[in-house]
Amino acid sequence: MNRTHGWLFCAMLLLAPNLCRAGSFDDYHNFILINAIEDGKFQEIAELTPKMLLESNNVLGDAPGTFLVVITNQGRRAKMLVQNARVKIDDEKQAPLLLVTQFLTFKEGTERAAQSKGQNLHVHAGLRLHLDFGQVVPATVGGDLEVIPDPKRPLQFTVKPVGRAKMYLVTQPLPNLAPAKSGKLVVGETFETRYFNGKYKLLDDGRRSGELTLQVDAQGNVTGHLFSDLDGEKYELTGKTGSPKHAIQFTVKLPRTEQTFTGHLFTGNGKYLAGTSQMQGRPAAFLAERIED
Repeated sequence: MNRTHGWLFCAMLLLAPNLCRAGSFDDYHNFILINAIEDGKFQEIAELTPKMLLESNNVLGDAPGTFLVVITNQGRRAKMLVQNARVKIDDEKQAPLLLVTQFLTFKEGTERAAQSKGQNLHVHAGLRLHLDFGQVVPATVGGDLEVIPDPKRPLQFTVKPVGRAKMYLVTQPLPNLAPAKSGKLVVGETFETRYFNGKYKLLDDGRRSGELTLQVDAQGNVTGHLFSDLDGEKYELTGKTGSPKHAIQFTVKLPRTEQTFTGHLFTGNGKYLAGTSQMQGRPAAFLAERIED
């Protein structure tokens, strides 16, 4: 096998198991991790061995990999899916590595906002993973987890926390994390403002996106929030339904400004909310599609 084919084999070896569906991995928000650690629902471990990697693989079912939770040296909570992998150097040599198929380190005090996140990180034996930076680093930079080679078995390694970092193994999924199903919206002949209630996938000007939650009371007052896809930050919103009844206007409170959305809900099925938005005097178009269970 020539060198080019060797690297192609290496890429296929590493990327094949990485078609990892996020699935229930997304349900483990920062506050859930904090409470689960405090309640002792995760097993704190001093090291992660090859046997543990094998036995705890696919705990989440729809997201392959061993599920780890880490408290970083900076005190942040991180979640990650990892696998045991190897890279082929040539026809005779292979090197072991920890394959991080997916990880997210949460900003402190937030539900979903990411300090760092990524996927398909290759942590070779002798290197460390710095979860606050979201990077593979040498020992001189610090880090939170170290991949330690086995001197007796060249293709094996263990993973240990570094410094004040703590590592937890998730051996079974937490129950009842998924939000309760709201049921499919049924729109009648006469439009009702309650049809606005629910979650939407927001696409704003082809530049921004997120998960939009709207709640309208009997007086037509609108409350809710927007989770940004960019950084996971949560932004509160307020507004009012208008005339006609399927018209709505709401304002999202951003850190240094605000953005106002004016739109109409489709009266035929209530599935889409479309209109215009304005931020700092600049108009744009938006479309929000209802998220149905």
